[in-house]
Amino acid sequence: MFSQQRYIVGEDFVLGDYGGPCNGVAEFLGAVCYCNQGGHSAVLSRLDKAVWTVITESGVSFTQKSCYSDSTTLPRPLNFLTLIFVGHPLLAQVGLNVNTSIPALFAYLKYSASPVNGIALNVTDTTPQALHDAVTTNYTTDVVVGMTVKGMNVDEYLVLSPLHPRPHLVEPLRNYMYLMPTLEQQMFVLYAKLSAVRDVTSIDSGVHVVLHDYASDEVANITAMLRKSAATFDYDNPSVTAVPSTKTVGSALARGRINVVLAVTAADVAGIVDFLVEEKTSIVVVVFDDLVIQYSTLVTALKSKPASVQARVITFTNLPLWSDTSESAHAASRLLTVFHGALPDPSQHTPGSLSAVIAGSFSASMRRLADSVRSTSLTDMVYREGSVTTTGVPFGKFQWGCTTTPTDRLCVYQNYGAQGIVMLSVQRMLDPTVPQLSSPMTPTMEYRPRKKLDKLTSSERNGLLAASWVLWC
Repeated sequence: MFSQQRYIVGEDFVLGDYGGPCNGVAEFLGAVCYCNQGGHSAVLSRLDKAVWTVITESGVSFTQKSCYSDSTTLPRPLNFLTLIFVGHPLLAQVGLNVNTSIPALFAYLKYSASPVNGIALNVTDTTPQALHDAVTTNYTTDVVVGMTVKGMNVDEYLVLSPLHPRPHLVEPLRNYMYLMPTLEQQMFVLYAKLSAVRDVTSIDSGVHVVLHDYASDEVANITAMLRKSAATFDYDNPSVTAVPSTKTVGSALARGRINVVLAVTAADVAGIVDFLVEEKTSIVVVVFDDLVIQYSTLVTALKSKPASVQARVITFTNLPLWSDTSESAHAASRLLTVFHGALPDPSQHTPGSLSAVIAGSFSASMRRLADSVRSTSLTDMVYREGSVTTTGVPFGKFQWGCTTTPTDRLCVYQNYGAQGIVMLSVQRMLDPTVPQLSSPMTPTMEYRPRKKLDKLTSSERNGLLAASWVLWC
């Protein structure tokens, strides 16, 4: 038995090699020395109605070049958890789309670096504490992706591209990673590119913001951020109207203004469309979170309307156009090629599904890097890398901590990383040949006090604009 023997039992059960004493030269040439262990594989089985059944894809093989498997390291799984808000159909659909898109991505890529698991957790109580308890008590996961609510702090997990029922300011939590444009970034881009928005209907620079179903403290915080953005580019402060949950936003929209609406509901969409049909110069801006949640409602309501109406519903993205399936679009974007290959059904070509694919790709990149340095934390890996490019799309720079010099101490806490943000209309989503509204911009997020443009020199004015955006190709 100890003379380099391998046995096959019952045609398919392999044992060995077994080996007795031998010297280093023999071992170098392929002998198995001092080996009394013959099993080199393992599978999981479960007892099902008194019958042991092998669990599909649970098998693990160990090399036969080595007798013992002490040094074998199994690949760590990549576990995703998605919350399904069952009491809110549109929010639930967002979660279901995420839970479909991520597995489709890994299946299309034939990803085998580590096992990938996805769990959809149905929740009815959407308070922060209830969600925290549901996530941390019942499951072990790596990444929480999709819908969440403000204040759900699960610091042991990476929360990737958190999507809120109502758009919020960035939560200063180390494990929250914003890959899509944040509310602050979008408003910064809006004012930086306000001239492009005004040119849509030759409208003036007045901005009116409608906040739907926000608490008073949130209204104050968002208003303060809006005023900082306006001041940075020397525009007047926006007017702000808070609308309670019992009403729709239609009556709060301002004629002849650029209307920014936050927390758009399905009931709001019809009123917005009717308003734009009647008011030929008015514009409505929605932010990315609302676009993801209300995408099908918006597109359905606007696709039968004139192009002049579609052109006046504007939003933001840092992603290639999800609905563009042309050869030229695929040639320009590896992400689009992968996205449309993994999800070929046109009904799945939505911003929500594309952002889910990015989240899956980003997580896989971080898992690969974490395994290469034996790190246990995906969150740590993001900040270790700082800048990350996945499927051709760059993100960063992510920073969290302080740097001390002999003369100063600089602390940076930046958990958002969208680059190359553009503005585009629903008209472009319906017809990809329509150009985007603005060139790509990575906002510096450096605010400054208002200084009237008529008091700036030409070089100062140009310098302000140049410092505020970076082209991304």
